[in-house]
Amino acid sequence: MDILEFTHHQGAVASAAHLHSAGFSPADITRSLRRGELERVTRGWLAAAGASSPAIGAIRLGGRISCLDVLRAHRVWAIRDPHPHISAGRHSGHSPSAADGRHSRTPTVIHRALPAQPLGLTAFDPLPVALGHAVMCQPWMDAVASLDSALNRGDLSTFQLADLLDPLPARYARFFDMVDAGSESGLETKARLSLRAATIRYRTQVTITGAGIVDNLIGDRLVLELDGWEWHSKKEDFERDRMKDLVLHSLDFRVVRLSYEQVTLGWQAAFEVVRSLVARGEHRWSGRQRRAAFGA
Repeated sequence: MDILEFTHHQGAVASAAHLHSAGFSPADITRSLRRGELERVTRGWLAAAGASSPAIGAIRLGGRISCLDVLRAHRVWAIRDPHPHISAGRHSGHSPSAADGRHSRTPTVIHRALPAQPLGLTAFDPLPVALGHAVMCQPWMDAVASLDSALNRGDLSTFQLADLLDPLPARYARFFDMVDAGSESGLETKARLSLRAATIRYRTQVTITGAGIVDNLIGDRLVLELDGWEWHSKKEDFERDRMKDLVLHSLDFRVVRLSYEQVTLGWQAAFEVVRSLVARGEHRWSGRQRRAAFGA
């Protein structure tokens, strides 16, 4: 990997110290500058010439890429947001566009609530710091989902979680008792938090003979399946899920299958459907069904 490829791999911007640690000499950097491959951003930082990257604007602000962008890079649950997220000190520039000297069509979200981290080798906040910003940036259920995801992946320990929440405003302390490292996706977290808040009893990852494992079983027979977009985007996944639904219906189970968009963008409306089914008692076997030994 040459020096330009390395710089692009770091988000189109790299510190001189990082380039040196990767084996590039000061002479290598000087040659790249003279050839027009790299350009200076600020003291000690270089970027790929002509590159347009939120990381470059972050460095010019004296900040870093943070929050949702860092979470996504680590494959930790985060809401979808096209805007770059940057952490910067309270006394840094007012906007990355002004700092970068270029017009940005995508507004940048700048986080200043936590103390800015000293710039190290890269232009990205450490994951625990980015999580702190993300907790305050997202709706509360999604914030808990991000923490669940980091715990589930082993990127965060319970001790680190306590340290992460400690400097945040007091209202976020309750999240410590809400997290569950067993939740593999934000979809599961939202379902768990909502069902518990509504005092609806449920079980997760239940095996139903003939149909396989279901995400959530409410009462005797109400199955709640949550389709994450990463795992249900192929035709064979779609067909497998519909075959499972057909088997469950043949066994007299009631199935509610929600898409990624329904959970992330329309969860309240979707959950009201589940709540109404429970209110009508459709999560329990009827006398006829019990006599016919359904669910035995």
